[in-house]
Amino acid sequence: LADCPKGWPQFGDLCFSFNPEPVTWITAASFCHTLGARLVEITSKEKQDWIAQQMKAKPF
Repeated sequence: LADCPKGWPQFGDLCFSFNPEPVTWITAASFCHTLGARLVEITSKEKQDWIAQQMKAKPF
């Protein structure tokens, strides 16, 4: 399993960071790249549901 940075929730073997600021796709992708990360790809209903739950749980 992944060893996620502090504050990054984990789903399976992936770590996630959520940013409340609205930005363009290019800006978001560039920011992720600076962190050694990439934008999420929704590849399953389970991942989609988990992300939706995380978005509701965080006070953005």
